Amino acid sequence: MTFLASNHLFLLIIIPILGIFLMWRDQTGRKRLKKLGDKAKSLTNWHKRNIRIKQGLWLMGVAMLIIALARPSWGLTNDVLPTDNMALIIVLDVSQSMDAQDIVPSRLDRAKLILTDIINTMSNTQIGMVVFAGEAYVQLPLTADKQSARTFLNAISTQSITQQGTALESALNVALNLRDGRITSQTVMLVMSDGENHIGNPLIPAEQAKLEGVIIHSIGIGTPEGAEIPIFDETGTSIGSKIDAFGNIVITRLDENPLRQIADMTGGIYRRGTTTGSEIADILGQIDSLRDEQVQISIQNRMAERFHIFILLALALFGIEGLIPSKRRGL
Repeated sequence: MTFLASNHLFLLIIIPILGIFLMWRDQTGRKRLKKLGDKAKSLTNWHKRNIRIKQGLWLMGVAMLIIALARPSWGLTNDVLPTDNMALIIVLDVSQSMDAQDIVPSRLDRAKLILTDIINTMSNTQIGMVVFAGEAYVQLPLTADKQSARTFLNAISTQSITQQGTALESALNVALNLRDGRITSQTVMLVMSDGENHIGNPLIPAEQAKLEGVIIHSIGIGTPEGAEIPIFDETGTSIGSKIDAFGNIVITRLDENPLRQIADMTGGIYRRGTTTGSEIADILGQIDSLRDEQVQISIQNRMAERFHIFILLALALFGIEGLIPSKRRGL
């Protein structure tokens, strides 16, 4: 069993607290009845065992509701989702230079804003995501679930990969391997990077993409004038700028050449990221021109949520609790 919202499980701590409170309340009530003496006889028809059982059932019911809130899941379920037979694989640079603020609010934040707009517009399209710095890995396998795509995108930071650099060649190779010809016939890649300090030769996988009919569009994030690379502490507060081995402040600048070359080689377009979002319309226009009018059905396996089982258990426990009498019969 896994929990899709496991952060809610901490609420289970209130169960023993409530249990202790109920025990304290019962003990306090009995002490007060003893002080009343004969006047308390008419009040002693409460069934102690039944009350304990009712309290236990009530606490178990609350626990079931908390577990349901944590979205317990096990097994797999099939979702039928529409798809337009196209895949968009996002290749995003998360190196430290993407923290530079020559484009507001920062290079990476601007890239994420651009991608959010693109994802929101890409209805019925399979979306995958690869992130890279000094190495590359799959952040999100192909999915038609835009909410999942936005969630994984929001989780990305320059701390996602510790090994620094701009391994664009490796990232393109990972993205090529992410394709799935069983669910899509057309794959488009969108590379977003400042292009600086790239490791390897990205033209090699770009040539392979061209042979396989994959179009690569690219967006350069940053400015040729460049900016300092801020350094942040554990709280996210800027504590200075990155310096080189000689103590000089490092200036990171947008290098458009590799981004433009991979786009030109595969029949894609290159645009520089802006605060106006004009590049978004250009990229979407290019993607829409390739869209297959035939809508197909995609079956996706997901973890099956079972929260409803725990809700039913909670309702059953509350129902049984309500049927148990608190007072002795005939008194």
